[in-house]
Amino acid sequence: MRKDISSELIKKYLAGNCSETEKRIVDDWFAGFEQAEDFISDLPDKEQEQLKSNLLAQIKSNIQEAGINQVAIPEAKVLKLPVTEKPNKIAFYASKIAAILVLACGLAFMGYKYWAEQKSGSTVTAATVFSNNQKQIKKIMLPDGSKIWLQENSSLAVADNFGQIKRAVTLTGEAFFEVAKDTNRPFVIKTNGVITRVLGTSFNIKAYEKDPNVEVQVVTGKVSVFKTESLNTKSNAVDNSENATKAVVLVPNQKATFVKSTHNLVKNKVAAHELKTVFSKASLSFENTAIGQAIQMLNARFNANIKLSNEDLNNCSIYGDFTNQNLPEILEIICNSIEAEYTLYKDEIIITGAGCPLNKPLP
Repeated sequence: MRKDISSELIKKYLAGNCSETEKRIVDDWFAGFEQAEDFISDLPDKEQEQLKSNLLAQIKSNIQEAGINQVAIPEAKVLKLPVTEKPNKIAFYASKIAAILVLACGLAFMGYKYWAEQKSGSTVTAATVFSNNQKQIKKIMLPDGSKIWLQENSSLAVADNFGQIKRAVTLTGEAFFEVAKDTNRPFVIKTNGVITRVLGTSFNIKAYEKDPNVEVQVVTGKVSVFKTESLNTKSNAVDNSENATKAVVLVPNQKATFVKSTHNLVKNKVAAHELKTVFSKASLSFENTAIGQAIQMLNARFNANIKLSNEDLNNCSIYGDFTNQNLPEILEIICNSIEAEYTLYKDEIIITGAGCPLNKPLP
């Protein structure tokens, strides 16, 4: 028999502040909700949908009465629960489901929704999506201090509750990650067929939908890469010992390639020409340095191919002390100082702008 528990204990559970004993109490309590789905499996489809619709409306009403307006209930998703022994009277179906699914208050519904998501590996939380449709690298700062450089035609979905319980994002396209270290909250990136887990490191993920492969390349630290299909999603996805044995572990200058057609995940050493040197950290200083000379230094340091689109840009000089910064960060500052912008064209970086009057460098 399921016993009711206090909302304060649910709050502690969601915040990750429960003791092992308290956690077991809440887990047992949530498990009492696992027996709903099969009680309606014998009903005609039309009656099943009507019953679920009525129950969902009741859940919404309970949440509103509890004053919890920020909870978003997905309209098109019904959580599937495990099958158990079947009774044989429709009236009992309805009363049993109502007793199980219609929670007494909004906090209980929030707790159940969180627990169900953790078991299924899915998420129904709202997210902010960052998109980059320009030919420049877009820098994104996350609340935990992590930095992401988003490439052209790429997007990153960040849950609105990012960092409260876990740090998880979804990437489409390509991005370089510089993850702030947090041993209590691993950083998880979901892509097409692959999940990448880190504690604090820097690495690049290329996962365009049109590409035949997904590639993860490590610059610093250590990264674990999983095939999504290999995970036991009923045991907290990547954060358990069973799934840890299925990971491909990468260290600097190694990469994992997931072949979509065969679903193979292989580890290789990164070839010299593949190294993401533009995201390596450098310390450079310019003092009344001609832009052309500065570009030569940047090309040499980052193994880049930067060019000027306008001869008048050669008249510009720059000042600046760049300490522990990567190429996109340096280019952004330089371009702002000379009223220019840079554009990515495959393996080239083109700086465009009106330039500077001869012998009149910008301050």
